[in-house]
Amino acid sequence: MGLESIAAIGVSWLWETYGETITSKAFNKIGKGWERFKWKEAELKYRSHMKEQYTTIRILGNPKPITIENIFTDVYVLDKINAFRRFDINELRVNPLNRDSFHTQENRQIAIQIAKNEKRLYILGKPGAGKTTFLKHLVTQACIGKISKTPMFVSLKEWSDSGLELIPFLVQQFDMCAFPDALLFIEYLLGKGKALVLFDGLDEVKNENNQHSKTINALNNFSKKYPASQVFITCRVASTDYSFEQFTYLEIADFDDKQIIAFVSKWYSDSQEKLSRFLSEYKKPENLGLRELARTPLLLSVLCLAFDETLNFPANKADLYKEAFETLLKKWDSSRDIHRSQNYLKLSRTQKEQLLATLAAENFESGAYFIQKDTIANQIISYFRQLPNTEHPIDIEYGEEVLKDIESQHGVIIEYAHNIYAFSHLTFQEYLTARYITENISNGTIEKLIYNHCADNQWREVILLTVSMLNKVDVFFDSFFIAAIASIKSDSELINILEWIQLNAEALQQNTTLTRMLLLCIHLSSSLANAIDHSLSNKTNIDIAEEYATTLYLAIRFTLYYLRFHEDKRGIAAEIHDTTAQKMMVILMFLRSAQEDNYVLARDIAKNLPQALTENTKINFQSIENTLNQKLTLEQLRTVQKYLDINKLLLDCLQLANVNDRESVDTQLLKIKPKYESPKNVG
Repeated sequence: MGLESIAAIGVSWLWETYGETITSKAFNKIGKGWERFKWKEAELKYRSHMKEQYTTIRILGNPKPITIENIFTDVYVLDKINAFRRFDINELRVNPLNRDSFHTQENRQIAIQIAKNEKRLYILGKPGAGKTTFLKHLVTQACIGKISKTPMFVSLKEWSDSGLELIPFLVQQFDMCAFPDALLFIEYLLGKGKALVLFDGLDEVKNENNQHSKTINALNNFSKKYPASQVFITCRVASTDYSFEQFTYLEIADFDDKQIIAFVSKWYSDSQEKLSRFLSEYKKPENLGLRELARTPLLLSVLCLAFDETLNFPANKADLYKEAFETLLKKWDSSRDIHRSQNYLKLSRTQKEQLLATLAAENFESGAYFIQKDTIANQIISYFRQLPNTEHPIDIEYGEEVLKDIESQHGVIIEYAHNIYAFSHLTFQEYLTARYITENISNGTIEKLIYNHCADNQWREVILLTVSMLNKVDVFFDSFFIAAIASIKSDSELINILEWIQLNAEALQQNTTLTRMLLLCIHLSSSLANAIDHSLSNKTNIDIAEEYATTLYLAIRFTLYYLRFHEDKRGIAAEIHDTTAQKMMVILMFLRSAQEDNYVLARDIAKNLPQALTENTKINFQSIENTLNQKLTLEQLRTVQKYLDINKLLLDCLQLANVNDRESVDTQLLKIKPKYESPKNVG
């Protein structure tokens, strides 16, 4: 913005008014230089300089700077630092996979309102939380007159590296204004409370020659010397020394849904069509992990840049998670030429990634998403003890120091509460766990993953990420089919049902996956009608019929999902099954109504389901007789539900897998005797 545009804003920091006082006091000292000084022009030059230097940001992956106000979203802060909070870790583990529980929302306050009223703020935040962006927003607000103070922006790293004292460093910012004595004017502004001094990035100051402590002392002395002026300092939350007694401590809160939408709306302000498409894709259930990453502004920008390339999010999320992870791991510091002092500095990039993947996998395996400090420190120690040529004594203190370094530099692991740690995003823990599994296949990690966790919903995302990262998937799918059969193999009645399905599919000369799915639905619908009849005639509880209905509903939804997976290439319209699924919802509603008339209606619908399920299939299902007389228990029906879930997950994996013979894997679904051997013994 040029001088004319700045002047057109019609606002002023009242430099001319201050100048009269300064000129009067300084006249005898420096002569008539102040009388000839052009205050208004100097103010405009400084305002223009500040806007040019501090009202844009660069986002990793985007070569062009972005104007702050074109992307800035209201910042919220927490009045209590997360690391100060105290929790019983057992309470946190009650609902561990509620992703919102990882993002503290209580006591959120609008940062700009606090900034306008407080004299001293120490603003903490995770990497990428928006600390620098917020300070630059304050500069912008001052430059357009919404904050009536002269902003002074200081990169603490630049100041520390300059070797200058603080005031001489500030004087440099005013050099372009050609002051007769800028020091006199700066001290006047600071002394009268007319300045807004913004110190950015205390964590970026090197710790060589005790420089970090010297910087803290200098900032404290500066604040005491100029009590009337506003002074704000930013720092990464893990790097703080909590050494500023005069300051109010705040922590930048994660984005909530409203902030995310506001940010994206600004990003796509030039295209309503792109905005609508982004939000539509973003809200899909399969993009839950992306929505969690979006709570960090830096990572939200990564998602926007990725979406810009194809106007879509990839089905394979692993590459996108990798980009987000590496943004925090290495690009964030290297892009700003920051070199931190860290206990694990000598680890290679690969070793750092291995360490984080090991921590993720070990804790995910034990169900630990919130981890005690001493537990994770000991895990770090175990990793370091495996390395050659370790120079330091590997003890608990060293483990805790490395943990702090990891938090400070990367923000991938954070102190969620006092002495309780967690991965900053559950998505990162899942991604890194999958990486650990794929990088340790020779240790049987694939077999252990599938045999132990294919029916565990908490592991679903890890399994999907794992298959998407594999170059060879034979072991993966071999293990999956073995595990699917193993989930029901101990129950002879359930095996009888699958054998009946397979024999009839062969008799129809249509032994395809779809035919087996339809036969399962036919059997369950017949059994459902019989279960309702039995409850009506014997005046018994309807619970077993409800469970049959739930199982049938899942079977129908799975069949519908399969049809859509194949884009209706199996000769049956997916809409038929969609309508049938809706009928199943009606049946469930009737069965839960506790009214006998509704039970009769539910039975009649169930009796007509086989015809609805099989019309237009070009297969003579009417020739099939349900010769099975088993009355399954609630537990058996839930086992069938689990079996269906495993097969659906297998189908999801097939969509992501890099596999040579996709059809061969597809045809094994719901087969009682696939081409695979019995499961191996795994731990």
